[in-house]
Amino acid sequence: MNKAHGQESQPRSAGSGIAAILVVVLVCAAGLFWWHRLRTEARAMIPSNERSAFTSLWLLAEAEERFRQDDRDGNGVRDYWTLDVRGLFTLLGPTGQPGQTALVALIPVDLAAADATQSRSFADRPWPYNGYFFNALDLDEQGAPYAQRTTPDGDASRSMTKFAFCAFPADYGRTGVWTYVINEKHELFRVDTGGAPVRRWGEPHPDAWTPMK
Repeated sequence: MNKAHGQESQPRSAGSGIAAILVVVLVCAAGLFWWHRLRTEARAMIPSNERSAFTSLWLLAEAEERFRQDDRDGNGVRDYWTLDVRGLFTLLGPTGQPGQTALVALIPVDLAAADATQSRSFADRPWPYNGYFFNALDLDEQGAPYAQRTTPDGDASRSMTKFAFCAFPADYGRTGVWTYVINEKHELFRVDTGGAPVRRWGEPHPDAWTPMK
């Protein structure tokens, strides 16, 4: 008989090995159960998330109209903000009091934080707003940038005539399926991009876009 430290080795019980296997099986089964349950619950939220997405695009379009009509940035020009989404919250504008400015705050802060335009966000990354990210489109149907210079001393961040925004799923197939796009005419479309954001109006192909009434 082999001895170690003065103790005789004992044969390992077959029962203890079976018990360990059963524990592993039960843990794996429990993990699969909760994974499936959480995924099912998430998928059940898709219709609600999608309604929130296109409703939020309507909100962005309305915010743009107020931004332009009321000259909320105080640059003396009736123009649209087209650089990103969060600017409709974070830009500073006049308050009516001499020398004082304040955030324009035309959209909810949570919607501004979901801005995925060129990785812009309040932190290092955007945070989904009801399962969706949002971005300002870069190019119109002609391939021209939406972000233009509207004043001699201004930067390329506005447009006199147009804008477009996109809402796309943060986790395709789990938080949403459809990608939604809206423009200055308040025309709303949906398209299945596989979860990718739309950067140019009409991509990947205009025929794939379905208008929403």
